[in-house]
Amino acid sequence: LINPYLLRRRKKDVKEVSRMPSKTEQVLFCRLSKRQRSLYESYLKSDEVTNILRGSPQLLRSITLLRKICNHPDLVVDPEEAAENHFFNASRPP
Repeated sequence: LINPYLLRRRKKDVKEVSRMPSKTEQVLFCRLSKRQRSLYESYLKSDEVTNILRGSPQLLRSITLLRKICNHPDLVVDPEEAAENHFFNASRPP
């Protein structure tokens, strides 16, 4: 059942990877847009974040949501939806 989804690594594959050049990373910092900043701050003031600070186990979900806001706000809110506060207080999953 899960066999098509298993990845198997052979010795030949590992040797090929070791010959590849090392990975290079470049970190770029940029400012949030006004809409992203508004969504980010609205979420930080939401009841969900308050519950997390009180010990709710939804921490990973919140981190993921904040990351989505930073990547692109349309990942979290419909582009035509203007009321960011309504979105975060409505308690619906993103």
